[in-house]
Amino acid sequence: MKRYITAFILLILVNACTKKADFYSSLGKGAYLTKVSSKTFLNAQDPNATINLVVNSVGTELASVNVYTAATATLDKSQWKLIKNVPFTTETTLTVTNRELATALGLQPGNLTPGAVYNLYNEVITKD
Repeated sequence: MKRYITAFILLILVNACTKKADFYSSLGKGAYLTKVSSKTFLNAQDPNATINLVVNSVGTELASVNVYTAATATLDKSQWKLIKNVPFTTETTLTVTNRELATALGLQPGNLTPGAVYNLYNEVITKD
C-alpha cells in the first residue's frame, strides 16, 4: 500500500514539475518606431506645405509604414483614413503634405482650418 501511495505522489510531482511553453515566445516578435526628429507645424493655407517625422525602428525588420489620420483624436482604427504607405529603410522620413492630409479627410487642399489639430497615426508592417 505504501508503494502505491509513494508511486502516486511521485507521479503528481513529475507532472507538476513539467515546464509549460513560455507564453511570450508563442506571441512572436514585433516592432515599433522611435523618433529621431520632427517638423510638426503645418501651414494650413499652403497646399504644398509639409510636416515630417524622422524615425528608426526597434524589433523585427520593417517593410513599410502606413500613415493615417482621423477627423478627431481616436484609437478606433475603423475611423482612421489612410494617407499613404512609406517603404522603410534604416532611418526613414515620414512626410505628409497639406494636400495629402486634406485629401484623406475629404477636404480641399489648402483649405484646412488654421489652428486645428490633425492627429497622425502610424502602423508598422513587418517583413515576416
